[in-house]
Amino acid sequence: MEQQQLAQVLETGDIGELLGIINQPNLLTTLDSTQMCRIIKGLGQVVEQQTAQLNQVNQQLQPEITNCKQAHEKWKQGDQQLEYQFQKQTTELSEANHQLRQAKEQLEAVLDAVPGAVSWISADGRYLGVNRHLAQSLQLPPETFVGQELGFLESSPQFVGFMTQFLACRDSGSSQVVELKVKNSSRYYLIAAQKYQQGAAAVCVGIDITQHKQAELALQQLNQELELRVEQRTSDLREVNEQLRKSEEQFRLIFELSPMGMAITSTDNSVLKVNQAFCDTVGYTAEELRQKKATDIIYPDDFTINLTPNQELWPGRTSHFQMENRLLSKDGRVIHVLTKKAVLVRDAQGKPRKFLYQIVDITERKQAENQVRASLTEKEVLLKEIHHRVKNNLQIISSLLRLQSRQLEDPQALSLFKDSQHRVQSMALIHQQLYQSPNLAQINFGKYIQTLTNNLFRSYGINRQTIALNIEVTTAPLTIDVAITCGLIINELVSNSLKYAFHEHKEGKIEISLSSDQQGQLILTVSDNGIGLPDNLDFQSTKSLGLSIVRNLTAQLGGNIILDCSQGTRLKINFPHSLDL
Repeated sequence: MEQQQLAQVLETGDIGELLGIINQPNLLTTLDSTQMCRIIKGLGQVVEQQTAQLNQVNQQLQPEITNCKQAHEKWKQGDQQLEYQFQKQTTELSEANHQLRQAKEQLEAVLDAVPGAVSWISADGRYLGVNRHLAQSLQLPPETFVGQELGFLESSPQFVGFMTQFLACRDSGSSQVVELKVKNSSRYYLIAAQKYQQGAAAVCVGIDITQHKQAELALQQLNQELELRVEQRTSDLREVNEQLRKSEEQFRLIFELSPMGMAITSTDNSVLKVNQAFCDTVGYTAEELRQKKATDIIYPDDFTINLTPNQELWPGRTSHFQMENRLLSKDGRVIHVLTKKAVLVRDAQGKPRKFLYQIVDITERKQAENQVRASLTEKEVLLKEIHHRVKNNLQIISSLLRLQSRQLEDPQALSLFKDSQHRVQSMALIHQQLYQSPNLAQINFGKYIQTLTNNLFRSYGINRQTIALNIEVTTAPLTIDVAITCGLIINELVSNSLKYAFHEHKEGKIEISLSSDQQGQLILTVSDNGIGLPDNLDFQSTKSLGLSIVRNLTAQLGGNIILDCSQGTRLKINFPHSLDL
């Protein structure tokens, strides 16, 4: 009964406590003291029972509690270690992120500083990014490339084709030289591509090799030109070698079969090779000559002559030298030869190494020349003797005329004799100069005129201080036929001037000149400043002997006469240099 009440109280008390209905005052008003005591006693028993149960339960749970405490301690330690590891990993991750950020910045700086073009391309052929160098090369900002297809600029179909093929294949890396068009100019790049992210993207690095490519193209062109030149030179060399072979063969045949003596010597005059004609000329065999020096067969008096060619040939001032000299034959005969010496071979510095001699035996010709020279000397002596005798004969005629004139009293007849005497003396004077001159075919006409006029002045008794004489001759010496004809003309004209131009010892001047024009015509001029010819005188039809002689002699020269009487008398004759008889 008591237990039920206690349970009811406890239950009611718990519920009432919970509901806020039962509390200590309510409990005291509800129960009396006896009931309270019994209840308290019952509560004590209940408490003891529950305590015992709790102790029993506690004893049962004690191992688990101990395990829980140990597990709690371990968990606390593990949690501390985990927290330490977490903090450590967090620190390391933060450091790694910092280093990664620095590395990324460094990589970006390096890629921007790289002189090559760098680009990142996705597997579907679109740009993921480019470095600054590539963007600046194409004059675009880097962000313009992101998301664009490879060929959006249409600047390098080769690059697009290469990357399209590379992205489609399984290769992880590849390279190729491509051409890039920038502002109508070509640039060449060596592209190296490498896949990453298991082929999801690729990085391309392009190195500008334009100069190298241009140099390579230039080198290829140069090689092609060089190959063509080598081929041409090879062909030319074959042709030259063939020509050289033919030339050597021709030279050998000419050397051996030439009727002219030929020899090849070294610079020390050693005889290297001779032909048969040379051996026949000097009487030695080829073997005997090869054991001699070239100077061994030269006539001793001609050593100095043979040194003269070397002064011209050694420095290359002339290609060959020709001279006459003498050789000594094996039997001691003196052989006159015409020698031509030339340099056959020169070294790289241009110094002679071999000489070629060609000799022609001119002994018979020299003997004939000596005979002709002796004959010419003899004929020259005879010719001088003839001129001397002609001069003497003419002088005799002149003397006879002078003697005959002494018998004359008629002044006109005396004048004619005197004129004839002067004409004979002018011809005699020509022959006198010829036999006194070293050249029997030509006359020093200036000297001749001077002597001729001196004789005329003296014959007519003219004072040279009263009448001046001016002689000017600018032509070459004249032949004897022209000189005699011109001498007779001058004799007639000067005689007329001295007799008729200056009356009563009047002072005057006579001029004589002989020159040539640009056509080669000779011009003989005789003038005076005297009274001139009479107005009624017809020069072409006058019967004067002197003027008739001048007209006939001019016709004989093939010339023409120009007469000028404006200031005295001036007679000009043009005629050819040579006289056709």
